[in-house]
Amino acid sequence: MVTKMFEIVDAYANSFKIKYLYLDKLFNNKLTETNKAGKQIVQTANIYINFESLYNSIRNTTIEKFVKVATKKELNELYRNMISNFINIVAHYRKYFSKNRIKTNIFLYYNAIPEHKIEYNNTALVENYRQHFFSSLTDLERLTVNSIIQEAISFMRIITEYIENVYMVSTDSVESSLVPMIINMENKYPANINIIISKDEYDLQYVNYNFLLVTKFKKDAVLITKKNVIKYMCFRNKFEEKRLINPLLIPFIISCNGNRKRSIKGVSGFRFIRIYKSLEKLYDAGYLNDDDEETFTITNIAHVLNQSNFNFLNRDDIANQVVRNYRAVDLEYQYDVLSDVQKEKIFDQLTDKTDPSTLMEINDRYFSDYPLMLMELNQYDIVDEMREQL
Repeated sequence: MVTKMFEIVDAYANSFKIKYLYLDKLFNNKLTETNKAGKQIVQTANIYINFESLYNSIRNTTIEKFVKVATKKELNELYRNMISNFINIVAHYRKYFSKNRIKTNIFLYYNAIPEHKIEYNNTALVENYRQHFFSSLTDLERLTVNSIIQEAISFMRIITEYIENVYMVSTDSVESSLVPMIINMENKYPANINIIISKDEYDLQYVNYNFLLVTKFKKDAVLITKKNVIKYMCFRNKFEEKRLINPLLIPFIISCNGNRKRSIKGVSGFRFIRIYKSLEKLYDAGYLNDDDEETFTITNIAHVLNQSNFNFLNRDDIANQVVRNYRAVDLEYQYDVLSDVQKEKIFDQLTDKTDPSTLMEINDRYFSDYPLMLMELNQYDIVDEMREQL
Protein backbone atom coordinates (compact mmCIF):
# COMPACT_ATOMS: atom_id res chain seq x y z
CA MET A 1 0.00 0.00 0.00
CA VAL A 2 2.79 2.42 0.94
CA THR A 3 4.61 1.67 -2.30
CA LYS A 4 1.47 2.40 -4.31
CA MET A 5 0.92 5.67 -2.43
CA PHE A 6 4.50 6.78 -3.14
CA GLU A 7 4.19 5.79 -6.79
CA ILE A 8 1.16 8.06 -7.20
CA VAL A 9 2.92 11.04 -5.58
CA ASP A 10 6.06 10.36 -7.65
CA ALA A 11 3.98 10.29 -10.83
CA TYR A 12 2.32 13.64 -10.11
CA ALA A 13 5.65 15.26 -9.26
CA ASN A 14 7.38 13.77 -12.30
CA SER A 15 4.62 15.11 -14.55
CA PHE A 16 6.05 18.56 -13.75
CA LYS A 17 9.54 17.51 -14.84
CA ILE A 18 9.89 17.87 -18.59
CA LYS A 19 12.68 15.60 -19.83
CA TYR A 20 15.80 17.45 -20.96
CA LEU A 21 15.58 15.94 -24.43
CA TYR A 22 12.10 17.46 -24.85
CA LEU A 23 13.19 20.78 -23.36
CA ASP A 24 16.03 20.91 -25.90
CA LYS A 25 13.51 20.38 -28.70
CA LEU A 26 11.11 22.97 -27.31
CA PHE A 27 13.70 25.71 -26.86
CA ASN A 28 15.51 24.75 -30.07
CA ASN A 29 18.83 26.45 -29.18
CA LYS A 30 17.01 29.65 -28.15
CA LEU A 31 18.71 29.56 -24.73
CA THR A 32 22.24 29.36 -26.12
CA GLU A 33 22.02 31.94 -28.93
CA THR A 34 24.87 34.46 -29.00
CA ASN A 35 25.15 38.07 -30.08
CA LYS A 36 27.56 39.43 -32.69
CA ALA A 37 30.33 39.56 -30.10
CA GLY A 38 29.87 35.85 -29.42
CA LYS A 39 28.40 36.41 -25.95
CA GLN A 40 25.46 34.23 -24.90
CA ILE A 41 22.30 36.38 -24.89
CA VAL A 42 20.43 34.57 -22.13
CA GLN A 43 22.56 34.91 -19.00
CA THR A 44 19.78 34.83 -16.39
CA ALA A 45 16.33 33.25 -16.41
CA ASN A 46 13.43 33.74 -14.04
CA ILE A 47 11.59 30.43 -13.65
CA TYR A 48 8.12 30.57 -12.14
CA ILE A 49 6.61 27.24 -11.06
CA ASN A 50 2.88 27.19 -10.42
CA PHE A 51 3.22 25.20 -7.22
CA GLU A 52 -0.50 25.39 -6.52
CA SER A 53 -1.35 23.49 -9.68
CA LEU A 54 1.11 20.81 -8.50
CA TYR A 55 -0.12 20.37 -4.95
CA ASN A 56 -3.76 20.57 -6.08
CA SER A 57 -3.17 17.51 -8.26
CA ILE A 58 -2.04 15.58 -5.17
CA ARG A 59 -4.94 16.76 -2.99
CA ASN A 60 -7.24 14.05 -4.27
CA THR A 61 -9.47 11.31 -2.91
CA THR A 62 -7.19 8.53 -4.20
CA ILE A 63 -4.30 9.69 -1.99
CA GLU A 64 -6.74 10.31 0.87
CA LYS A 65 -7.88 6.67 0.81
CA PHE A 66 -4.29 5.56 1.36
CA VAL A 67 -3.40 8.09 4.07
CA LYS A 68 -6.55 7.40 6.10
CA VAL A 69 -5.43 3.84 6.80
CA ALA A 70 -1.68 4.54 6.90
CA THR A 71 0.32 4.20 10.11
CA LYS A 72 2.03 7.18 11.73
CA LYS A 73 5.36 5.95 10.40
CA GLU A 74 3.98 5.62 6.87
CA LEU A 75 2.53 9.14 7.00
CA ASN A 76 5.90 10.47 8.12
CA GLU A 77 7.55 8.74 5.18
CA LEU A 78 4.95 10.18 2.80
CA TYR A 79 5.58 13.65 4.22
CA ARG A 80 9.34 13.39 3.60
CA ASN A 81 8.86 11.78 0.19
CA MET A 82 6.50 14.58 -0.82
CA ILE A 83 8.93 17.34 0.21
CA SER A 84 11.81 15.62 -1.57
CA ASN A 85 9.73 15.31 -4.74
CA PHE A 86 8.75 18.98 -4.64
CA ILE A 87 12.28 20.26 -3.99
CA ASN A 88 13.72 18.00 -6.67
CA ILE A 89 11.46 19.60 -9.29
CA VAL A 90 13.42 22.78 -8.58
CA ALA A 91 16.68 20.83 -8.86
CA HIS A 92 15.55 19.37 -12.17
CA TYR A 93 15.07 22.76 -13.80
CA ARG A 94 18.05 24.41 -12.17
CA LYS A 95 20.32 21.67 -13.52
CA TYR A 96 18.86 22.04 -17.02
CA PHE A 97 19.50 25.77 -17.16
CA SER A 98 22.92 25.42 -15.52
CA LYS A 99 23.75 22.91 -18.26
CA ASN A 100 23.00 25.74 -20.68
CA ARG A 101 25.19 28.17 -18.69
CA ILE A 102 22.25 30.16 -17.36
CA LYS A 103 21.77 31.43 -13.81
CA THR A 104 18.23 31.06 -12.47
CA ASN A 105 15.91 32.71 -10.00
CA ILE A 106 13.21 30.15 -9.23
CA PHE A 107 9.87 31.14 -7.70
CA LEU A 108 7.28 28.59 -6.53
CA TYR A 109 4.03 30.53 -6.28
CA TYR A 110 0.85 29.32 -4.66
CA ASN A 111 -2.21 30.29 -2.69
CA ALA A 112 -1.64 29.79 1.01
CA ILE A 113 -3.82 27.16 2.65
CA PRO A 114 -5.60 29.40 5.19
CA GLU A 115 -7.14 28.49 8.53
CA HIS A 116 -10.23 30.51 7.66
CA LYS A 117 -11.85 32.00 4.57
CA ILE A 118 -9.96 34.93 3.02
CA GLU A 119 -11.39 38.03 1.40
CA TYR A 120 -9.65 38.38 -1.96
CA ASN A 121 -9.31 41.58 -3.95
CA ASN A 122 -11.32 39.80 -6.62
CA THR A 123 -14.21 39.11 -4.24
CA ALA A 124 -15.44 42.63 -5.05
CA LEU A 125 -15.83 41.43 -8.65
CA VAL A 126 -16.81 37.77 -8.23
CA GLU A 127 -18.75 37.28 -5.01
CA ASN A 128 -17.65 33.72 -4.23
CA TYR A 129 -14.16 34.02 -5.68
CA ARG A 130 -12.17 30.82 -5.00
CA GLN A 131 -15.03 29.26 -3.05
CA HIS A 132 -14.25 25.97 -4.79
CA PHE A 133 -10.70 26.15 -3.38
CA PHE A 134 -11.94 26.81 0.18
CA SER A 135 -14.53 24.04 -0.02
CA SER A 136 -11.87 21.55 -1.07
CA LEU A 137 -9.81 22.43 2.03
CA THR A 138 -12.60 21.41 4.40
CA ASP A 139 -13.70 18.43 2.32
CA LEU A 140 -13.73 15.41 4.64
CA GLU A 141 -12.64 13.22 1.74
CA ARG A 142 -9.33 15.17 1.50
CA LEU A 143 -8.78 16.29 5.07
CA THR A 144 -5.71 14.18 5.91
CA VAL A 145 -3.84 14.78 2.67
CA ASN A 146 -4.56 18.52 3.00
CA SER A 147 -2.93 18.47 6.44
CA ILE A 148 0.16 16.62 5.14
CA ILE A 149 0.59 19.07 2.26
CA GLN A 150 0.25 22.02 4.63
CA GLU A 151 3.00 20.61 6.85
CA ALA A 152 5.15 19.83 3.81
CA ILE A 153 4.84 23.42 2.57
CA SER A 154 5.87 24.79 5.97
CA PHE A 155 9.07 22.71 5.96
CA MET A 156 9.74 23.53 2.31
CA ARG A 157 9.70 27.24 3.14
CA ILE A 158 12.48 26.62 5.66
CA ILE A 159 14.53 24.51 3.23
CA THR A 160 14.30 26.90 0.27
CA GLU A 161 15.66 29.76 2.36
CA TYR A 162 19.00 27.92 2.30
CA ILE A 163 18.97 27.38 -1.48
CA GLU A 164 20.41 30.24 -3.48
CA ASN A 165 17.79 32.24 -5.40
CA VAL A 166 14.93 29.80 -4.79
CA TYR A 167 11.78 31.22 -3.22
CA MET A 168 8.43 29.95 -1.98
CA VAL A 169 5.92 32.74 -2.55
CA SER A 170 2.43 32.47 -1.06
CA THR A 171 -0.48 34.88 -1.31
CA ASP A 172 -3.58 35.45 0.76
CA SER A 173 -5.86 38.27 -0.45
CA VAL A 174 -4.08 38.38 -3.82
CA GLU A 175 -4.62 35.85 -6.62
CA SER A 176 -1.53 33.60 -6.56
CA SER A 177 -1.12 33.58 -10.34
CA LEU A 178 -0.45 37.31 -10.13
CA VAL A 179 2.94 36.65 -8.48
CA PRO A 180 4.99 36.45 -11.73
CA MET A 181 3.39 39.72 -12.85
CA ILE A 182 4.26 41.48 -9.59
CA ILE A 183 7.88 40.33 -9.60
CA ASN A 184 8.30 41.15 -13.28
CA MET A 185 6.70 44.61 -13.09
CA GLU A 186 8.77 45.66 -10.07
CA ASN A 187 11.93 44.56 -11.94
CA LYS A 188 13.81 43.57 -8.79
CA TYR A 189 14.96 40.34 -10.43
CA PRO A 190 16.03 41.38 -13.94
CA ALA A 191 16.40 38.48 -16.37
CA ASN A 192 16.85 37.89 -20.09
CA ILE A 193 13.94 35.46 -20.20
CA ASN A 194 10.86 34.68 -18.09
CA ILE A 195 9.45 31.15 -18.09
CA ILE A 196 6.35 29.79 -16.36
CA ILE A 197 5.89 26.09 -15.69
CA SER A 198 2.20 25.54 -15.18
CA LYS A 199 -0.86 23.46 -16.05
CA ASP A 200 -3.25 26.31 -15.24
CA GLU A 201 -5.03 27.93 -18.20
CA TYR A 202 -5.15 31.18 -16.23
CA ASP A 203 -1.40 31.51 -16.78
CA LEU A 204 -1.74 31.40 -20.58
CA GLN A 205 -2.27 35.16 -20.68
CA TYR A 206 1.35 35.69 -19.60
CA VAL A 207 2.42 35.26 -23.23
CA ASN A 208 1.13 38.82 -23.70
CA TYR A 209 3.92 40.00 -21.37
CA ASN A 210 6.73 38.18 -23.19
CA PHE A 211 6.73 35.14 -20.93
CA LEU A 212 7.19 31.63 -22.27
CA LEU A 213 4.99 28.93 -20.79
CA VAL A 214 6.03 25.30 -20.50
CA THR A 215 3.29 22.77 -19.87
CA LYS A 216 2.21 19.21 -20.50
CA PHE A 217 -0.90 18.32 -22.43
CA LYS A 218 -1.64 14.64 -21.93
CA LYS A 219 1.85 13.14 -22.46
CA ASP A 220 3.23 15.87 -24.70
CA ALA A 221 5.47 18.72 -23.56
CA VAL A 222 4.46 22.05 -25.07
CA LEU A 223 6.20 25.42 -25.23
CA ILE A 224 3.53 28.09 -25.46
CA THR A 225 4.31 31.50 -26.93
CA LYS A 226 2.33 34.44 -28.20
CA LYS A 227 2.43 32.86 -31.66
CA ASN A 228 0.87 29.51 -30.79
CA VAL A 229 -1.21 30.07 -27.63
CA ILE A 230 -4.56 30.37 -29.43
CA LYS A 231 -3.78 27.30 -31.52
CA TYR A 232 -3.00 25.45 -28.27
CA MET A 233 -6.33 26.54 -26.74
CA CYS A 234 -8.18 25.39 -29.87
CA PHE A 235 -6.38 22.05 -29.79
CA ARG A 236 -7.30 21.52 -26.12
CA ASN A 237 -10.93 22.19 -27.00
CA LYS A 238 -10.85 19.92 -30.06
CA PHE A 239 -11.51 22.80 -32.40
CA GLU A 240 -9.64 23.63 -35.57
CA GLU A 241 -8.27 27.18 -35.64
CA LYS A 242 -9.60 28.84 -38.79
CA ARG A 243 -8.69 32.44 -38.12
CA LEU A 244 -5.88 34.00 -36.12
CA ILE A 245 -7.34 35.42 -32.90
CA ASN A 246 -5.22 37.92 -30.98
CA PRO A 247 -3.84 36.51 -27.66
CA LEU A 248 -4.92 39.77 -25.99
CA LEU A 249 -8.39 38.21 -26.04
CA ILE A 250 -7.40 35.37 -23.67
CA PRO A 251 -8.83 37.14 -20.56
CA PHE A 252 -12.10 37.67 -22.45
CA ILE A 253 -12.24 34.01 -23.49
CA ILE A 254 -11.68 32.85 -19.90
CA SER A 255 -14.25 35.41 -18.67
CA CYS A 256 -16.95 33.93 -20.90
CA ASN A 257 -15.87 30.32 -20.45
CA GLY A 258 -15.45 30.59 -16.68
CA ASN A 259 -12.77 29.15 -14.40
CA ARG A 260 -13.81 26.46 -11.92
CA LYS A 261 -10.71 26.70 -9.73
CA ARG A 262 -11.47 30.34 -9.02
CA SER A 263 -15.25 29.93 -8.89
CA ILE A 264 -15.67 32.26 -11.88
CA LYS A 265 -18.94 31.28 -13.51
CA GLY A 266 -18.98 31.37 -17.28
CA VAL A 267 -21.86 32.53 -19.42
CA SER A 268 -24.44 29.76 -19.65
CA GLY A 269 -24.28 27.93 -22.97
CA PHE A 270 -21.32 29.99 -24.06
CA ARG A 271 -18.24 27.76 -24.22
CA PHE A 272 -14.96 27.93 -26.08
CA ILE A 273 -16.13 27.06 -29.61
CA ARG A 274 -19.07 29.46 -29.49
CA ILE A 275 -16.85 32.18 -27.97
CA TYR A 276 -14.31 31.68 -30.75
CA LYS A 277 -16.92 31.89 -33.48
CA SER A 278 -18.38 35.02 -31.87
CA LEU A 279 -14.95 36.66 -31.88
CA GLU A 280 -14.66 35.85 -35.57
CA LYS A 281 -17.92 37.76 -36.11
CA LEU A 282 -16.51 40.74 -34.22
CA TYR A 283 -13.45 40.68 -36.47
CA ASP A 284 -15.63 40.50 -39.58
CA ALA A 285 -17.73 43.43 -38.37
CA GLY A 286 -14.60 45.50 -37.76
CA TYR A 287 -15.00 45.73 -33.98
CA LEU A 288 -11.70 43.92 -33.47
CA ASN A 289 -8.58 44.96 -35.34
CA ASP A 290 -5.09 43.55 -34.84
CA ASP A 291 -3.61 46.89 -35.88
CA ASP A 292 -5.41 48.65 -33.02
CA GLU A 293 -4.84 47.11 -29.59
CA GLU A 294 -7.43 49.44 -28.08
CA THR A 295 -10.11 47.29 -29.72
CA PHE A 296 -9.14 44.45 -27.37
CA THR A 297 -9.72 46.43 -24.17
CA ILE A 298 -12.66 45.47 -21.99
CA THR A 299 -14.01 49.01 -22.44
CA ASN A 300 -14.37 48.47 -26.17
CA ILE A 301 -15.57 44.88 -25.84
CA ALA A 302 -18.19 45.91 -23.25
CA HIS A 303 -19.42 48.56 -25.66
CA VAL A 304 -19.65 45.96 -28.41
CA LEU A 305 -21.49 43.53 -26.15
CA ASN A 306 -24.22 46.10 -25.65
CA GLN A 307 -24.80 46.64 -29.35
CA SER A 308 -28.36 45.68 -30.17
CA ASN A 309 -27.45 44.38 -33.63
CA PHE A 310 -25.53 41.47 -32.09
CA ASN A 311 -27.48 38.49 -30.86
CA PHE A 312 -24.79 37.15 -28.53
CA LEU A 313 -23.92 38.51 -25.10
CA ASN A 314 -26.09 41.56 -25.72
CA ARG A 315 -28.08 41.52 -22.47
CA ASP A 316 -26.93 44.07 -19.90
CA ASP A 317 -26.74 41.54 -17.07
CA ILE A 318 -24.60 39.16 -19.13
CA ALA A 319 -22.35 41.95 -20.38
CA ASN A 320 -21.85 43.18 -16.81
CA GLN A 321 -21.02 39.66 -15.64
CA VAL A 322 -18.39 39.29 -18.37
CA VAL A 323 -16.84 42.65 -17.47
CA ARG A 324 -16.58 41.66 -13.80
CA ASN A 325 -15.16 38.26 -14.74
CA TYR A 326 -12.69 39.94 -17.07
CA ARG A 327 -11.33 42.15 -14.31
CA ALA A 328 -10.98 39.12 -12.02
CA VAL A 329 -8.91 37.44 -14.75
CA ASP A 330 -6.94 40.22 -16.42
CA LEU A 331 -3.43 40.44 -14.94
CA GLU A 332 -2.92 44.13 -15.64
CA TYR A 333 -6.18 45.19 -14.01
CA GLN A 334 -5.40 43.14 -10.89
CA TYR A 335 -1.87 44.49 -10.68
CA ASP A 336 -3.13 48.08 -10.90
CA VAL A 337 -5.45 47.67 -7.88
CA LEU A 338 -2.76 46.16 -5.62
CA SER A 339 -1.84 48.12 -2.53
CA ASP A 340 1.78 48.81 -1.60
CA VAL A 341 1.30 46.60 1.47
CA GLN A 342 0.20 43.67 -0.72
CA LYS A 343 3.27 44.08 -2.92
CA GLU A 344 5.54 44.28 0.11
CA LYS A 345 4.08 40.99 1.42
CA ILE A 346 5.29 39.31 -1.74
CA PHE A 347 8.81 40.75 -1.67
CA ASP A 348 9.22 40.16 2.08
CA GLN A 349 9.19 36.44 1.27
CA LEU A 350 12.12 36.71 -1.14
CA THR A 351 14.87 36.21 1.41
CA ASP A 352 18.20 34.45 0.98
CA LYS A 353 20.05 32.59 3.72
CA THR A 354 22.14 30.59 1.28
CA ASP A 355 23.91 27.96 3.36
CA PRO A 356 25.01 24.68 1.69
CA SER A 357 26.18 23.25 5.02
CA THR A 358 22.80 23.66 6.70
CA LEU A 359 21.12 22.28 3.60
CA MET A 360 23.34 19.21 3.75
CA GLU A 361 22.55 18.73 7.44
CA ILE A 362 18.80 18.88 6.72
CA ASN A 363 19.23 16.39 3.91
CA ASP A 364 21.24 13.95 6.04
CA ARG A 365 18.89 14.22 9.01
CA TYR A 366 15.49 14.09 7.33
CA PHE A 367 15.91 12.83 3.79
CA SER A 368 18.40 9.99 3.83
CA ASP A 369 15.74 7.68 2.34
CA TYR A 370 14.44 10.31 -0.10
CA PRO A 371 17.50 12.47 -0.80
CA LEU A 372 17.37 16.01 -2.09
CA MET A 373 19.37 16.55 -5.29
CA LEU A 374 21.88 18.87 -3.60
CA MET A 375 24.40 19.06 -6.44
CA GLU A 376 21.68 19.90 -8.95
CA LEU A 377 20.34 22.65 -6.69
CA ASN A 378 23.60 24.59 -7.00
CA GLN A 379 23.38 27.87 -8.90
CA TYR A 380 25.32 28.06 -12.16
CA ASP A 381 28.64 29.85 -11.69
CA ILE A 382 30.84 30.54 -14.71
CA VAL A 383 33.88 30.98 -12.46
CA ASP A 384 33.41 27.47 -11.05
CA GLU A 385 33.06 26.13 -14.58
CA MET A 386 36.32 27.79 -15.65
CA ARG A 387 38.11 26.35 -12.62
CA GLU A 388 36.91 22.86 -13.55
CA GLN A 389 38.25 23.29 -17.08
CA LEU A 390 41.73 24.26 -15.88
